[in-house]
Amino acid sequence: MPLQPASSARGIVTLSNDSGPQQTITLHDEIEVRAGQVPFRTEIGLDVLPVEARVYYKLPQPGASQQIKDYYAAL
Repeated sequence: MPLQPASSARGIVTLSNDSGPQQTITLHDEIEVRAGQVPFRTEIGLDVLPVEARVYYKLPQPGASQQIKDYYAAL
């Protein structure tokens, strides 16, 4: 099997700004990020937007009355 030419790696980077202000941060290209001890350089810049998320999920309510069950079934 012949050798393949070098190519860029792809991955997901997690950024956190726990103590800073909630504002858009611009990261330019050629920034060094690390996967453990392995350094990588970014090829393109990006804007990191302040995003806050919440997750809601439904659970069955075993003690709910039939009237409540009918109401939610109609929704």
